[in-house]
Amino acid sequence: MIKVNICGTEQVYDSSLASWVNEQYHNRRRDGAEFWFIITVQASGISLSFRSAGAPCGRGIPYSHFNSREQKIIDMWNEMGVKQDNNVSSLLKFLNKLKQIVA
Repeated sequence: MIKVNICGTEQVYDSSLASWVNEQYHNRRRDGAEFWFIITVQASGISLSFRSAGAPCGRGIPYSHFNSREQKIIDMWNEMGVKQDNNVSSLLKFLNKLKQIVA
């Protein structure tokens, strides 16, 4: 399962939520509000959390050894630059690729 928390509102992600994510981003930008997100991934053999700039801090991942599926997702997050970009296009691309890996 993939959960997306945008500025305190959490939803379980599937591709039908892309419009919700887009709407949250554009409404916050229009209103001059901060846009941040937290992505939580819980699936067979996967337990990860990713935070954008501006997201509240939480517990870190309590271990430093990741299995190959987790490492693949972490590498994808880093390569796509989602945290640095902090924009809706990068976020949606990451979520869609993540959905394929987790499925």
